[in-house]
Amino acid sequence: MEKNMIPSPEKVNCWNILFGFSDKYKEKRFIIDYFERVKVQVRFGLLISIFIYLVFYFIDFKVFPELEAQLIVNRIIVCSIFSIILVLSYTKAFARYMQWFLLFFGLVATVGILWKLLLLNQNGYDFSFFYPGLILTSAIVTFYLRVRFVHSALLNVFVIVAYIVVFLAFIKPIPPDDPSILRKPLSTVCFLLYVVVF
Repeated sequence: MEKNMIPSPEKVNCWNILFGFSDKYKEKRFIIDYFERVKVQVRFGLLISIFIYLVFYFIDFKVFPELEAQLIVNRIIVCSIFSIILVLSYTKAFARYMQWFLLFFGLVATVGILWKLLLLNQNGYDFSFFYPGLILTSAIVTFYLRVRFVHSALLNVFVIVAYIVVFLAFIKPIPPDDPSILRKPLSTVCFLLYVVVF
């Protein structure tokens, strides 16, 4: 067993994994060990996220050609930040701050999606089929990128609060004859809250 790993499974309980060790030395060793175990998965997840985000640009361009300039700015900024995080994952400091880097990744993805929803709404498009991307972001960061409980909770709270704020403060009303689910903000928010929490 490598000297930087936790010596015995009995000394690692669920509370330690979710919230961290009270002993700073054990916490440091756990973080290093945790990073070594998941680094390939994390890097692959970041790479796939960049790929998917870019692919959807071409789909958006076909559907919303008049918004190409704004959409490409969105993609360039978000993917550039994703790429920087991916490059940083090969540095020594990343293991220590991985949870915060991945939380930041989730925040950037959330802001990118909300930016797109707002852009579509301001240009008269129905965006009700895009908001599940926020749920997907929370799921990827929480379950695939292995973010610990505290950081995952912070991200999910941000997703919910940001969505509600954007919807209530910036989204233009939808005409009464529009069948969009977004005519029912309370049900939409409750559904998002239910999926993210459960």
